Amino acid sequence: MKTLLIIPLDRPDEAPIARYNVQAAHARRGATLLLDLRRASGVEDLLGPLLEEFGATAEGNEQSFGVLGGPADAELGGLPRFADLGAALTELCPGEALPYEVELVLPSRIEDLPALRGFLSDTARRLHPGAREFELSILVDEICQNAIQNSPSNKSHYEVLFRADGRRIRLEVTNQAAESFPPERIMQKRLDSFDDSGDYLGDRGRGLFLIARLADEMDIRTGEGERITVAVTKNVRAAEED
Repeated sequence: MKTLLIIPLDRPDEAPIARYNVQAAHARRGATLLLDLRRASGVEDLLGPLLEEFGATAEGNEQSFGVLGGPADAELGGLPRFADLGAALTELCPGEALPYEVELVLPSRIEDLPALRGFLSDTARRLHPGAREFELSILVDEICQNAIQNSPSNKSHYEVLFRADGRRIRLEVTNQAAESFPPERIMQKRLDSFDDSGDYLGDRGRGLFLIARLADEMDIRTGEGERITVAVTKNVRAAEED
């Protein structure tokens, strides 16, 4: 499975957070670390030491690295640089053959959602030419927006696991819940706030209802550390077609 971790570095005082995320990636064999400098300001002096730490992290761990955005004249040690997230996803996580599986770890920032949606939709179209790309795009939008909106802050991360096996597409999105009550119970309560006519009886949860209607299967579960996962399956080929 391909794993891509996007590590934002906006200001010099965020360098310890970036270093922590790099160190935490030691356990992710085969991961690609993408240092996000699109919002960076005043971090030029940190790039050399930080990239050296990236290189040390890679030793014996089959990792690779790239840079997203950043100062035009920055010395990046020969690392690939990407102007936008869409280009980075397409090159670093190519979807060319089945079965396909990719894990993305992204900052909880809504502005990256269009690139993510486009990448997953294009990948699904290449792997499953008969898939309903529009429905998948809506699923990606709603399930990831839910994760971003319910994350504690835009400094949090959420994980997207995407699988395609020739018959179905599986999408799992996990985030750190910001709620103080059990997140699984809250989300299920919101989902149950709709009746069969589509009338809504609460003030939140419309996205969950749409996800449930578009997906062939849907599962909400909690994990350690108040992590919440929403998983959906979309069938793209019936068993009798095999």
